[in-house]
Amino acid sequence: MSTVAETTSPSQATSEPQEAPKELSLKERIGATSPTGEVKWMNDIFYGEPGAGKTHLFGTCEDDPENFLPALLIDIDGGTDTIRHRKKIDISPPIRTMGALQDLYKEVAAEPDYYKAIGLDNVTELQKLDMNEIMLEAKRTASNPDNINVYVPSPREWGICQEHMRIIVRAFRDLPCHTICLAHVEEREDRFTLSQRMWPQMPGKLRHELSGFFSVVGMLSTYDIEGGVARQIQFTKTRRVQAKDRFQALPPIMADNPTLPLIWQFIRDSGATIKDETDPLEVGTSAVDALKQSIGG
Repeated sequence: MSTVAETTSPSQATSEPQEAPKELSLKERIGATSPTGEVKWMNDIFYGEPGAGKTHLFGTCEDDPENFLPALLIDIDGGTDTIRHRKKIDISPPIRTMGALQDLYKEVAAEPDYYKAIGLDNVTELQKLDMNEIMLEAKRTASNPDNINVYVPSPREWGICQEHMRIIVRAFRDLPCHTICLAHVEEREDRFTLSQRMWPQMPGKLRHELSGFFSVVGMLSTYDIEGGVARQIQFTKTRRVQAKDRFQALPPIMADNPTLPLIWQFIRDSGATIKDETDPLEVGTSAVDALKQSIGG
């Protein structure tokens, strides 16, 4: 009976043993990265009474072209007169429907590196605009429209509106630029301390949750000085004022008409990194898709 001799090629005879594939760590498997410590942009919300200088504050982007221009102010409440002298600030066409906001966001997100600063002016009015559209849609689609009062939202409509605002604010906040959100002020009872407190004016749980989106929450106010009025921003939380500075770089109160470039200088020069970076308001899809779904695009 004939046999076939087993042969080994020279390359097989001299090759090194194959190493087993390296076992990936949990960090590598889930794609986690180490913190860089680098703060590239501000994500801030400033709130205050009408006339406190919210829109004026955004106009100070013009004072630092290298870090803040081009800058876009999204005009929701029509209060841009205070920066009419700021010729280098871009102002959007008036946003009077949620569809218009969606269209604008799509354009901005398509060129995310164009603007260095974007301001939402303001989210209090945006929430009211959204609720108005929600109520009109509820009446249009109701089986008995006569039972729907467009001025009296039900818990269902409040829930829809709150989810819209979470998605919209986060979508703009996550753009790769300085994001400045402006809001009116509201005095309400704190559900934990039962004391009266100043908040960004938003409905329900949003007044508690909104600050979770931002690294800095500041309350704008004015005070009298010889010859006029000056502005100040409070960055430290107290029993009366909702405020926050995750960078731990800003003074408790910044007086003498502070500007966005000055705030950014404090943060940048401190070598600060974000502390306690938590965000309870996650969305599962991309920002563009979530925004589209949230406002019926």
